Amino acid sequence: MSSGIQMFNTPTSNVAVLPGAKALVRLEKNPSPRILTPARSPVMPIVKNWGPDLFIGDIIWWGDDNDFPQRVITDYNKDPIIPQSLDILASKLIGNGIMAVNVVDVDENGNDVYEYIQDADIRGFVENRSFRRFMLECANDMVWFFNVFPEFVLSRDRSIITNMVHQEATHCRWSVQSEKTGKCDYVYISANWPHLSEKDPLVARRRAIDPYQYDVIDWVKKGTDYSYIYPISYPTPGKMFYQLAHHNSIRESGWLEVRAAIPQFKKFLMKNQMDIIWVWKIDPRYWPMVFGEETWEKLKPEEQLAKQKEWLKLMNDSLTNVENAGSSVIFPKVWNQESGANGEYMEYIEIERMTDSQKDGKYIDDNLEAAANIFYAIGLDPTIVGFAGGKNMGAHSGGSDKREAWLMHLARMSPYRDMLLEPLDFVAEYNGWKNRYPGLRFKFRDTILTTLDTGSGTKTVTT
Repeated sequence: MSSGIQMFNTPTSNVAVLPGAKALVRLEKNPSPRILTPARSPVMPIVKNWGPDLFIGDIIWWGDDNDFPQRVITDYNKDPIIPQSLDILASKLIGNGIMAVNVVDVDENGNDVYEYIQDADIRGFVENRSFRRFMLECANDMVWFFNVFPEFVLSRDRSIITNMVHQEATHCRWSVQSEKTGKCDYVYISANWPHLSEKDPLVARRRAIDPYQYDVIDWVKKGTDYSYIYPISYPTPGKMFYQLAHHNSIRESGWLEVRAAIPQFKKFLMKNQMDIIWVWKIDPRYWPMVFGEETWEKLKPEEQLAKQKEWLKLMNDSLTNVENAGSSVIFPKVWNQESGANGEYMEYIEIERMTDSQKDGKYIDDNLEAAANIFYAIGLDPTIVGFAGGKNMGAHSGGSDKREAWLMHLARMSPYRDMLLEPLDFVAEYNGWKNRYPGLRFKFRDTILTTLDTGSGTKTVTT
Protein backbone atom coordinates (compact mmCIF):
# COMPACT_ATOMS: atom_id res chain seq x y z
CA MET A 1 0.00 0.00 0.00
CA SER A 2 1.17 3.56 -0.66
CA SER A 3 0.67 4.46 2.97
CA GLY A 4 2.83 1.57 4.04
CA ILE A 5 -0.04 0.03 6.00
CA GLN A 6 -0.11 -3.73 5.81
CA MET A 7 -3.42 -5.68 6.32
CA PHE A 8 -3.66 -9.32 7.37
CA ASN A 9 -6.87 -11.33 7.49
CA THR A 10 -7.56 -13.86 10.27
CA PRO A 11 -10.72 -15.87 11.00
CA THR A 12 -11.67 -13.59 13.89
CA SER A 13 -10.25 -10.21 12.95
CA ASN A 14 -8.32 -8.05 10.46
CA VAL A 15 -4.84 -7.01 11.64
CA ALA A 16 -3.21 -3.83 10.39
CA VAL A 17 0.43 -2.81 10.81
CA LEU A 18 1.08 0.95 11.00
CA PRO A 19 4.86 1.42 10.38
CA GLY A 20 4.90 5.17 10.99
CA ALA A 21 3.01 4.89 14.25
CA LYS A 22 4.82 1.71 15.16
CA ALA A 23 1.40 0.20 16.04
CA LEU A 24 -0.46 -3.04 15.50
CA VAL A 25 -4.24 -2.62 15.14
CA ARG A 26 -6.70 -5.48 15.44
CA LEU A 27 -10.05 -4.89 13.73
CA GLU A 28 -12.46 -7.38 15.30
CA LYS A 29 -14.96 -9.05 13.03
CA ASN A 30 -18.63 -9.52 13.88
CA PRO A 31 -19.15 -13.08 15.08
CA SER A 32 -20.69 -15.43 12.57
CA PRO A 33 -24.43 -15.71 13.08
CA ARG A 34 -25.52 -18.90 14.85
CA ILE A 35 -27.74 -21.12 12.80
CA LEU A 36 -30.73 -21.76 15.12
CA THR A 37 -32.85 -23.81 12.78
CA PRO A 38 -32.93 -27.55 13.52
CA ALA A 39 -30.61 -29.66 11.43
CA ARG A 40 -33.41 -32.10 10.70
CA SER A 41 -37.03 -32.78 11.54
CA PRO A 42 -37.83 -35.06 14.47
CA VAL A 43 -39.19 -38.51 13.77
CA MET A 44 -42.97 -38.74 13.49
CA PRO A 45 -43.98 -42.44 13.33
CA ILE A 46 -46.57 -43.22 10.67
CA VAL A 47 -49.27 -45.72 11.51
CA LYS A 48 -49.85 -48.19 8.70
CA ASN A 49 -53.42 -48.58 7.53
CA TRP A 50 -54.12 -52.20 8.44
CA GLY A 51 -57.81 -52.10 7.61
CA PRO A 52 -61.06 -50.13 7.61
CA ASP A 53 -61.23 -49.87 11.41
CA LEU A 54 -58.72 -47.00 11.57
CA PHE A 55 -58.95 -44.88 8.41
CA ILE A 56 -61.98 -44.11 6.28
CA GLY A 57 -61.32 -41.64 3.47
CA ASP A 58 -59.23 -38.81 4.91
CA ILE A 59 -60.43 -39.28 8.50
CA ILE A 60 -58.87 -41.21 11.36
CA TRP A 61 -61.78 -42.86 13.12
CA TRP A 62 -62.23 -42.34 16.83
CA GLY A 63 -63.18 -45.82 17.95
CA ASP A 64 -64.24 -48.83 15.92
CA ASP A 65 -67.37 -47.08 14.64
CA ASN A 66 -66.05 -43.51 14.75
CA ASP A 67 -68.36 -42.73 17.67
CA PHE A 68 -66.22 -43.46 20.73
CA PRO A 69 -66.86 -40.15 22.57
CA GLN A 70 -70.58 -40.40 21.87
CA ARG A 71 -70.65 -43.89 23.37
CA VAL A 72 -68.76 -42.70 26.46
CA ILE A 73 -71.30 -39.95 27.04
CA THR A 74 -74.21 -42.38 26.66
CA ASP A 75 -72.67 -44.90 29.06
CA TYR A 76 -71.64 -42.38 31.68
CA ASN A 77 -74.97 -40.56 31.73
CA LYS A 78 -76.63 -43.76 32.91
CA ASP A 79 -74.74 -43.52 36.19
CA PRO A 80 -75.62 -40.94 38.88
CA ILE A 81 -72.01 -40.60 40.11
CA ILE A 82 -69.85 -40.16 37.01
CA PRO A 83 -71.18 -36.95 35.37
CA GLN A 84 -71.25 -35.07 38.67
CA SER A 85 -67.76 -36.30 39.61
CA LEU A 86 -66.33 -35.20 36.26
CA ASP A 87 -68.02 -31.83 36.70
CA ILE A 88 -66.26 -31.45 40.05
CA LEU A 89 -62.93 -32.14 38.34
CA ALA A 90 -63.66 -29.60 35.58
CA SER A 91 -64.65 -26.89 38.05
CA LYS A 92 -61.56 -27.59 40.14
CA LEU A 93 -59.41 -27.43 37.02
CA ILE A 94 -60.39 -23.85 36.18
CA GLY A 95 -60.63 -22.83 39.84
CA ASN A 96 -61.34 -19.14 40.35
CA GLY A 97 -60.24 -18.14 36.88
CA ILE A 98 -56.98 -17.02 35.27
CA MET A 99 -54.94 -13.89 35.78
CA ALA A 100 -51.79 -12.53 34.15
CA VAL A 101 -48.69 -11.89 36.26
CA ASN A 102 -45.11 -10.88 35.59
CA VAL A 103 -42.13 -12.56 37.25
CA VAL A 104 -39.99 -9.75 38.67
CA ASP A 105 -37.82 -11.43 41.28
CA VAL A 106 -37.07 -14.57 43.27
CA ASP A 107 -37.50 -14.71 47.04
CA GLU A 108 -35.12 -16.23 49.57
CA ASN A 109 -36.79 -19.63 49.15
CA GLY A 110 -36.31 -19.70 45.41
CA ASN A 111 -39.95 -18.94 44.63
CA ASP A 112 -40.92 -16.51 41.90
CA VAL A 113 -42.16 -13.11 42.97
CA TYR A 114 -45.04 -11.87 40.85
CA GLU A 115 -46.61 -8.57 39.95
CA TYR A 116 -50.15 -8.14 38.72
CA ILE A 117 -50.36 -7.10 35.10
CA GLN A 118 -53.00 -4.48 34.40
CA ASP A 119 -52.34 -4.33 30.65
CA ALA A 120 -55.63 -3.50 28.89
CA ASP A 121 -55.02 -5.86 25.96
CA ILE A 122 -54.16 -8.84 28.13
CA ARG A 123 -56.88 -8.32 30.71
CA GLY A 124 -59.41 -7.65 27.99
CA PHE A 125 -58.59 -11.04 26.52
CA VAL A 126 -58.49 -13.27 29.61
CA GLU A 127 -61.32 -11.55 31.48
CA ASN A 128 -63.70 -11.54 28.55
CA ARG A 129 -66.89 -13.53 29.21
CA SER A 130 -66.41 -15.59 26.04
CA PHE A 131 -62.93 -16.61 27.24
CA ARG A 132 -64.32 -17.74 30.59
CA ARG A 133 -66.86 -19.87 28.76
CA PHE A 134 -64.09 -21.16 26.50
CA MET A 135 -61.99 -22.30 29.46
CA LEU A 136 -64.90 -24.13 31.11
CA GLU A 137 -65.71 -25.99 27.91
CA CYS A 138 -62.06 -26.94 27.42
CA ALA A 139 -61.86 -28.16 31.02
CA ASN A 140 -64.87 -30.40 30.48
CA ASP A 141 -63.35 -32.02 27.41
CA MET A 142 -60.06 -32.43 29.26
CA VAL A 143 -61.60 -34.39 32.13
CA TRP A 144 -64.02 -36.37 29.96
CA PHE A 145 -61.75 -37.32 27.04
CA PHE A 146 -58.19 -35.99 27.62
CA ASN A 147 -58.54 -34.40 24.14
CA VAL A 148 -59.28 -30.71 23.55
CA PHE A 149 -59.57 -28.81 20.26
CA PRO A 150 -59.34 -25.00 20.73
CA GLU A 151 -59.67 -22.87 17.60
CA PHE A 152 -57.72 -19.60 17.12
CA VAL A 153 -59.36 -16.78 15.17
CA LEU A 154 -57.02 -14.19 13.62
CA SER A 155 -57.63 -10.54 12.79
CA ARG A 156 -58.14 -9.49 9.16
CA ASP A 157 -54.52 -8.39 8.85
CA ARG A 158 -53.44 -11.60 10.63
CA SER A 159 -51.36 -9.55 13.09
CA ILE A 160 -53.05 -10.81 16.28
CA ILE A 161 -55.27 -13.60 17.54
CA THR A 162 -58.54 -11.91 18.43
CA ASN A 163 -60.23 -14.75 20.31
CA MET A 164 -60.38 -18.50 20.88
CA VAL A 165 -63.35 -20.81 20.34
CA HIS A 166 -63.84 -24.26 21.81
CA GLN A 167 -64.70 -27.03 19.36
CA GLU A 168 -66.39 -30.00 21.01
CA ALA A 169 -64.10 -33.01 21.20
CA THR A 170 -67.06 -35.18 20.16
CA HIS A 171 -67.25 -33.15 16.92
CA CYS A 172 -63.56 -33.34 15.97
CA ARG A 173 -61.70 -35.97 13.96
CA TRP A 174 -58.09 -36.00 12.76
CA SER A 175 -57.14 -36.18 9.10
CA VAL A 176 -54.89 -39.04 8.09
CA GLN A 177 -51.15 -38.57 8.46
CA SER A 178 -49.10 -36.97 5.72
CA GLU A 179 -46.84 -39.63 4.19
CA LYS A 180 -44.09 -37.01 3.92
CA THR A 181 -44.12 -35.49 7.40
CA GLY A 182 -46.14 -37.95 9.48
CA LYS A 183 -48.31 -35.07 10.73
CA CYS A 184 -52.07 -34.83 10.77
CA ASP A 185 -52.47 -31.52 8.95
CA TYR A 186 -56.19 -30.95 9.47
CA VAL A 187 -59.04 -31.42 11.91
CA TYR A 188 -62.50 -32.17 10.54
CA ILE A 189 -65.44 -30.80 12.51
CA SER A 190 -69.02 -32.06 12.42
CA ALA A 191 -71.87 -32.57 14.87
CA ASN A 192 -73.06 -35.61 12.90
CA TRP A 193 -70.37 -38.25 13.32
CA PRO A 194 -70.36 -41.12 12.54
CA HIS A 195 -72.95 -40.66 9.79
CA LEU A 196 -70.95 -38.35 7.50
CA SER A 197 -67.73 -38.45 5.51
CA GLU A 198 -65.23 -35.60 5.27
CA LYS A 199 -66.67 -34.69 1.85
CA ASP A 200 -70.10 -33.83 3.23
CA PRO A 201 -70.91 -30.09 3.06
CA LEU A 202 -71.81 -30.16 6.77
CA VAL A 203 -68.19 -31.05 7.63
CA ALA A 204 -65.78 -28.14 8.23
CA ARG A 205 -62.00 -28.42 7.97
CA ARG A 206 -59.40 -26.42 9.88
CA ARG A 207 -55.64 -26.52 9.58
CA ALA A 208 -53.98 -27.95 12.70
CA ILE A 209 -51.01 -26.38 14.46
CA ASP A 210 -48.15 -28.68 15.39
CA PRO A 211 -47.17 -27.67 18.96
CA TYR A 212 -43.73 -29.26 18.47
CA GLN A 213 -42.82 -27.16 15.43
CA TYR A 214 -39.88 -24.94 16.37
CA ASP A 215 -41.00 -21.91 14.30
CA VAL A 216 -44.73 -22.41 14.74
CA ILE A 217 -45.40 -18.70 15.46
CA ASP A 218 -43.74 -17.58 12.22
CA TRP A 219 -45.42 -20.46 10.40
CA VAL A 220 -48.84 -19.17 11.36
CA LYS A 221 -47.91 -15.54 10.63
CA LYS A 222 -46.77 -16.51 7.13
CA GLY A 223 -49.85 -18.63 6.49
CA THR A 224 -53.02 -17.71 4.65
CA ASP A 225 -55.72 -19.15 6.92
CA TYR A 226 -57.66 -17.05 9.39
CA SER A 227 -58.35 -19.78 11.94
CA TYR A 228 -56.38 -22.75 13.23
CA ILE A 229 -56.88 -25.64 15.63
CA TYR A 230 -54.32 -25.80 18.42
CA PRO A 231 -54.81 -29.35 19.77
CA ILE A 232 -54.04 -30.13 23.39
CA SER A 233 -54.24 -33.48 25.10
CA TYR A 234 -53.09 -35.26 28.21
CA PRO A 235 -50.68 -38.00 27.08
CA THR A 236 -51.55 -41.65 27.71
CA PRO A 237 -49.41 -44.68 26.79
CA GLY A 238 -49.66 -46.06 23.28
CA LYS A 239 -52.07 -43.42 21.93
CA MET A 240 -51.07 -41.17 19.02
CA PHE A 241 -54.19 -39.52 17.69
CA TYR A 242 -56.86 -39.70 20.39
CA GLN A 243 -55.79 -40.04 24.01
CA LEU A 244 -57.69 -42.44 26.27
CA ALA A 245 -58.80 -41.05 29.62
CA HIS A 246 -57.73 -43.16 32.59
CA HIS A 247 -61.31 -43.45 33.84
CA ASN A 248 -62.33 -45.35 30.71
CA SER A 249 -61.29 -48.39 32.75
CA ILE A 250 -64.73 -48.05 34.38
CA ARG A 251 -66.26 -49.19 31.09
CA GLU A 252 -63.64 -51.84 30.36
CA SER A 253 -63.58 -53.45 33.83
CA GLY A 254 -67.31 -54.14 34.08
CA TRP A 255 -67.95 -51.99 37.15
CA LEU A 256 -70.18 -49.70 35.14
CA GLU A 257 -72.39 -52.66 34.21
CA VAL A 258 -72.54 -53.72 37.85
CA ARG A 259 -73.65 -50.24 38.88
CA ALA A 260 -76.28 -50.19 36.13
CA ALA A 261 -77.66 -53.68 36.85
CA ILE A 262 -78.27 -53.23 40.58
CA PRO A 263 -80.90 -50.45 40.42
CA GLN A 264 -82.68 -52.24 37.58
CA PHE A 265 -82.86 -55.42 39.63
CA LYS A 266 -84.04 -53.49 42.67
CA LYS A 267 -86.77 -51.85 40.61
CA PHE A 268 -87.93 -55.23 39.35
CA LEU A 269 -88.11 -56.61 42.87
CA MET A 270 -90.07 -53.63 44.14
CA LYS A 271 -92.51 -53.91 41.27
CA ASN A 272 -93.01 -57.67 41.23
CA GLN A 273 -92.17 -58.96 44.68
CA MET A 274 -94.17 -56.73 46.99
CA ASP A 275 -97.10 -59.21 47.29
CA ILE A 276 -95.06 -62.39 46.89
CA ILE A 277 -94.78 -64.20 50.22
CA TRP A 278 -94.58 -67.90 49.35
CA VAL A 279 -92.54 -69.99 46.96
CA TRP A 280 -93.98 -73.33 45.80
CA LYS A 281 -91.62 -76.02 44.53
CA ILE A 282 -93.46 -78.79 42.68
CA ASP A 283 -91.82 -82.11 41.91
CA PRO A 284 -92.51 -83.26 38.31
CA ARG A 285 -93.66 -86.66 39.69
CA TYR A 286 -96.66 -84.93 41.22
CA TRP A 287 -98.51 -84.48 37.91
CA PRO A 288 -98.90 -88.17 36.94
CA MET A 289 -100.26 -88.81 40.42
CA VAL A 290 -102.90 -86.06 40.08
CA PHE A 291 -104.02 -86.70 36.51
CA GLY A 292 -103.22 -90.38 36.26
CA GLU A 293 -99.95 -91.77 35.05
CA GLU A 294 -101.33 -93.30 31.85
CA THR A 295 -103.30 -90.19 30.93
CA TRP A 296 -100.42 -87.85 31.72
CA GLU A 297 -97.93 -89.75 29.60
CA LYS A 298 -100.23 -89.60 26.58
CA LEU A 299 -100.51 -85.81 26.72
CA LYS A 300 -98.37 -83.64 24.46
CA PRO A 301 -96.09 -81.08 26.16
CA GLU A 302 -98.41 -78.20 25.37
CA GLU A 303 -101.35 -80.21 26.73
CA GLN A 304 -99.43 -80.96 29.92
CA LEU A 305 -98.72 -77.24 30.30
CA ALA A 306 -102.43 -76.47 29.87
CA LYS A 307 -103.31 -78.98 32.61
CA GLN A 308 -100.73 -77.39 34.93
CA LYS A 309 -102.23 -73.95 34.29
CA GLU A 310 -105.72 -75.28 35.12
CA TRP A 311 -104.40 -76.68 38.39
CA LEU A 312 -102.61 -73.41 39.23
CA LYS A 313 -105.76 -71.41 38.55
CA LEU A 314 -107.70 -73.70 40.85
CA MET A 315 -105.14 -73.22 43.63
CA ASN A 316 -105.03 -69.46 43.13
CA ASP A 317 -108.84 -69.12 43.17
CA SER A 318 -109.21 -71.26 46.26
CA LEU A 319 -106.68 -69.17 48.20
CA THR A 320 -107.60 -65.66 47.03
CA ASN A 321 -111.40 -65.73 46.99
CA VAL A 322 -112.77 -63.44 49.70
CA GLU A 323 -115.28 -66.05 50.78
CA ASN A 324 -112.43 -68.48 51.34
CA ALA A 325 -110.36 -66.15 53.48
CA GLY A 326 -108.28 -68.08 55.95
CA SER A 327 -108.66 -71.31 53.99
CA SER A 328 -105.83 -73.69 53.27
CA VAL A 329 -104.97 -76.49 50.87
CA ILE A 330 -103.91 -80.04 51.68
CA PHE A 331 -101.38 -81.90 49.60
CA PRO A 332 -101.09 -85.67 49.98
CA LYS A 333 -97.93 -87.45 51.01
CA VAL A 334 -96.88 -90.51 48.98
CA TRP A 335 -94.96 -93.50 50.29
CA ASN A 336 -91.66 -93.99 48.56
CA GLN A 337 -91.76 -97.65 47.43
CA GLU A 338 -88.04 -97.70 46.71
CA SER A 339 -87.02 -96.87 50.26
CA GLY A 340 -87.56 -100.44 51.61
CA ALA A 341 -87.99 -101.06 55.34
CA ASN A 342 -86.65 -97.64 56.17
CA GLY A 343 -89.12 -95.99 53.83
CA GLU A 344 -90.43 -92.48 54.06
CA TYR A 345 -93.25 -90.36 52.77
CA MET A 346 -92.48 -88.10 49.83
CA GLU A 347 -93.80 -84.55 49.70
CA TYR A 348 -94.08 -83.51 46.08
CA ILE A 349 -94.89 -79.92 46.91
CA GLU A 350 -92.73 -77.80 49.21
CA ILE A 351 -93.81 -74.36 50.37
CA GLU A 352 -91.23 -71.85 51.63
CA ARG A 353 -91.62 -68.29 52.83
CA MET A 354 -89.71 -65.80 50.66
CA THR A 355 -87.29 -63.43 52.39
CA ASP A 356 -87.63 -59.72 51.55
CA SER A 357 -84.47 -58.80 49.63
CA GLN A 358 -85.12 -55.13 50.14
CA LYS A 359 -85.28 -55.45 53.92
CA ASP A 360 -82.22 -57.67 53.96
CA GLY A 361 -80.24 -54.95 52.14
CA LYS A 362 -79.14 -57.38 49.46
CA TYR A 363 -76.63 -55.97 46.91
CA ILE A 364 -75.91 -52.83 48.95
CA ASP A 365 -72.30 -53.87 49.48
CA ASP A 366 -71.94 -54.64 45.77
CA ASN A 367 -73.28 -51.21 44.91
CA LEU A 368 -70.91 -49.46 47.32
CA GLU A 369 -67.92 -51.38 46.01
CA ALA A 370 -68.81 -50.46 42.43
CA ALA A 371 -69.19 -46.79 43.43
CA ALA A 372 -65.83 -46.81 45.20
CA ASN A 373 -64.08 -48.24 42.14
CA ILE A 374 -65.65 -45.53 39.98
CA PHE A 375 -64.25 -42.83 42.27
CA TYR A 376 -60.82 -44.49 42.17
CA ALA A 377 -60.84 -44.64 38.36
CA ILE A 378 -61.86 -40.99 38.05
CA GLY A 379 -59.14 -40.01 40.52
CA LEU A 380 -61.49 -38.27 42.91
CA ASP A 381 -61.20 -38.87 46.64
CA PRO A 382 -64.68 -40.09 47.73
CA THR A 383 -64.32 -38.01 50.89
CA ILE A 384 -64.71 -34.83 48.83
CA VAL A 385 -68.23 -35.73 47.70
CA GLY A 386 -69.30 -37.12 51.07
CA PHE A 387 -69.33 -40.75 49.95
CA ALA A 388 -69.96 -43.03 52.94
CA GLY A 389 -68.89 -46.43 51.68
CA GLY A 390 -69.94 -48.62 54.56
CA LYS A 391 -69.21 -48.49 58.28
CA ASN A 392 -65.57 -47.42 57.89
CA MET A 393 -65.90 -44.70 55.23
CA GLY A 394 -68.31 -42.61 57.25
CA ALA A 395 -65.59 -41.93 59.81
CA HIS A 396 -63.48 -40.15 57.18
CA SER A 397 -65.97 -37.62 55.87
CA GLY A 398 -65.46 -34.77 58.34
CA GLY A 399 -64.61 -31.20 57.42
CA SER A 400 -60.85 -31.54 57.97
CA ASP A 401 -60.76 -34.75 55.91
CA LYS A 402 -62.55 -33.03 53.05
CA ARG A 403 -60.25 -30.01 53.21
CA GLU A 404 -57.05 -32.06 53.15
CA ALA A 405 -58.35 -34.31 50.39
CA TRP A 406 -59.30 -31.25 48.35
CA LEU A 407 -55.89 -29.58 48.79
CA MET A 408 -53.97 -32.74 47.92
CA HIS A 409 -56.08 -33.25 44.83
CA LEU A 410 -55.64 -29.60 43.84
CA ALA A 411 -51.88 -30.11 43.84
CA ARG A 412 -52.33 -32.92 41.32
CA MET A 413 -54.12 -30.55 38.93
CA SER A 414 -50.89 -28.80 37.91
CA PRO A 415 -50.02 -30.82 34.76
CA TYR A 416 -53.62 -30.69 33.54
CA ARG A 417 -53.71 -26.95 34.08
CA ASP A 418 -50.43 -26.54 32.21
CA MET A 419 -52.02 -28.24 29.22
CA LEU A 420 -55.04 -25.93 29.37
CA LEU A 421 -52.81 -22.83 29.49
CA GLU A 422 -50.69 -23.86 26.51
CA PRO A 423 -52.95 -22.24 23.85
CA LEU A 424 -53.08 -19.02 25.86
CA ASP A 425 -49.29 -18.99 26.06
CA PHE A 426 -49.25 -19.29 22.25
CA VAL A 427 -51.57 -16.26 22.00
CA ALA A 428 -49.29 -14.27 24.32
CA GLU A 429 -46.31 -14.88 22.09
CA TYR A 430 -48.20 -14.34 18.83
CA ASN A 431 -49.80 -11.08 20.00
CA GLY A 432 -46.51 -9.65 21.30
CA TRP A 433 -47.46 -9.66 24.98
CA LYS A 434 -44.26 -11.48 25.92
CA ASN A 435 -42.21 -8.75 24.26
CA ARG A 436 -43.79 -6.23 26.61
CA TYR A 437 -43.54 -8.50 29.66
CA PRO A 438 -40.64 -10.99 29.37
CA GLY A 439 -41.70 -12.65 32.63
CA LEU A 440 -45.36 -13.02 31.63
CA ARG A 441 -47.10 -15.98 33.22
CA PHE A 442 -50.73 -17.06 33.42
CA LYS A 443 -51.78 -18.44 36.78
CA PHE A 444 -54.96 -19.81 38.28
CA ARG A 445 -56.17 -17.59 41.09
CA ASP A 446 -56.54 -20.31 43.70
CA THR A 447 -52.84 -21.20 43.40
CA ILE A 448 -51.39 -17.68 43.32
CA LEU A 449 -53.56 -15.53 45.56
CA THR A 450 -51.83 -16.60 48.77
CA THR A 451 -48.46 -15.61 47.38
CA LEU A 452 -49.74 -12.29 46.09
CA ASP A 453 -51.73 -11.36 49.16
CA THR A 454 -49.26 -12.39 51.85
CA GLY A 455 -45.89 -12.76 50.15
CA SER A 456 -43.14 -10.18 50.37
CA GLY A 457 -42.26 -7.97 47.44
CA THR A 458 -45.79 -8.04 46.01
CA LYS A 459 -47.22 -5.00 44.32
CA THR A 460 -49.72 -4.08 41.65
CA VAL A 461 -48.45 -2.71 38.36
CA THR A 462 -50.62 -0.57 36.09
CA THR A 463 -49.60 -0.15 32.47
